[in-house]
Amino acid sequence: MCPGGAPGRGRAGPCPGRRTTPGLDRTRPVRRQVAAAVSARIADGTCPVGARVPPVVESSAQSGIAASTAQKVLSHLKGEGLIRAEVGLGSFVAERPEGDGGAQRPQ
Repeated sequence: MCPGGAPGRGRAGPCPGRRTTPGLDRTRPVRRQVAAAVSARIADGTCPVGARVPPVVESSAQSGIAASTAQKVLSHLKGEGLIRAEVGLGSFVAERPEGDGGAQRPQ
């Protein structure tokens, strides 16, 4: 569930290593583990600002989780301000304020 690029639309290129969830600890909430993994990839720049986030069905297939879990992860990341949705275009990694480090929601 790592964002990928949208060729031809001026977006950032694809995010390397798209399969981010092998070896999930099934004793802890999967959605939290996946959200933490994607958040870390956004924070370290592996998934750059402007990179396209795959749709829920594609995300769930890539990461081996249920579509409903993928939707919860995307909702959580939107709530944290890590991704933004553009009507008719999809979701993208959001710009973060300087010094935010991806830890908190932007003000």
